[in-house]
Amino acid sequence: MVTLTPEEIKRRSPVWDELSMLFVGKELEEYDYERIARILYESKYSKQEIDSILLNEVSPVFRANLYSIPEMEGWSSESVAEEI
Repeated sequence: MVTLTPEEIKRRSPVWDELSMLFVGKELEEYDYERIARILYESKYSKQEIDSILLNEVSPVFRANLYSIPEMEGWSSESVAEEI
């Protein structure tokens, strides 16, 4: 497990928030995808880094939501960072 600095956690938090939306129980709208794309672009992480964050940090925490009675609206930024 990688230990992140407070600065890196602050930088990653918006990315975690947006990627966690891929695991909500509701159908996302075009504006959701546009917001997600904008935040990921603004993060300045490479595609490979974003893929790694999704696969290794966000998915392990939130994928179970797709197999149970799902959270429909998402999570607060604080709870996303705390869970990850």
